[in-house]
Amino acid sequence: MGILSRLILEAGKQGIELALFVILPIMLVMFTVIRLLERMGVMRVLVRVFEPILKPFGVPGLGVVAMLQMLLVNFAAPMSTLSIMDQSRVSDRHLAATFALVLCLPQANVVFPLAPFGLNVVATWVIGLVGALTAAAFTFYLFMPKDSDSTSELEPIQDYDQPASESLLDMIRSVGKESWELAFGAIPFLVLTLLMVGLLDKTHVTTLLTALFAPVFGIFSINSQIFLPVLTKFIAGGTAMFGVLVSFLDQNLVSILDVNRIAGLIIHPLDLAGIAILTAAGPRLPRLLLPAAAGAGIGIAVRTMLHLLWF
Repeated sequence: MGILSRLILEAGKQGIELALFVILPIMLVMFTVIRLLERMGVMRVLVRVFEPILKPFGVPGLGVVAMLQMLLVNFAAPMSTLSIMDQSRVSDRHLAATFALVLCLPQANVVFPLAPFGLNVVATWVIGLVGALTAAAFTFYLFMPKDSDSTSELEPIQDYDQPASESLLDMIRSVGKESWELAFGAIPFLVLTLLMVGLLDKTHVTTLLTALFAPVFGIFSINSQIFLPVLTKFIAGGTAMFGVLVSFLDQNLVSILDVNRIAGLIIHPLDLAGIAILTAAGPRLPRLLLPAAAGAGIGIAVRTMLHLLWF
């Protein structure tokens, strides 16, 4: 019991520190940036600029908003845009392509907290966009039948609702509330995940699994210690994986080079938690999950190989 109590206290301390001193300030700044961009009309301009670039990949104008929300806010932020698209006349093909794009993009709530530890944000974004556009194209042209494109698409600018004007003080309060809710909500996932890692380590399960998968990682010259963060990511989501990665970085079990090399495989919302949250955005999304996930899987494979080649 003494060992268990010590593990609980250590996991609690580290989880709260990560949430309050890493996630909270970083997301507060990013939420503020995105709100200021919206107030200044920059988001609307970005939609107009990127729409003709993304349209050949099957992504309509509103997909640009979803992309920016994923890159600059967090993995749940595109829910509002996906909901608008789901309820509008956007075709199944365009919606599935946008869904695949979102599932393959690197989410801000993992990218920015890892940046102070040495994650290459520019490379992660560039490679992430290449992989996400690949995912969207495969979904739009290969995994979705053409006869599902019978409905017409709404004008993207009409669909993008500019936030109601509010005072700067009200905006800061709103951003602070959202950032606090995000950080506070991450604490249970962080604490429980770090406790699980501690228990697996004490029972030598981590050593066994690492040794078991070492030959697979060795083929690609990847540190086998990265296996547990990868497993955590696909079961518990990106926030939980972030907690494990930081713990491993602190213990020098993995280096930031290892994280940069494997970032394409682990920084995206295609996991159990991400799928559960994003598919709740609209009634059509669960039906489109299979083709979107298939396209996203191809995009993530492309991202993984590009990260290994880059680093």
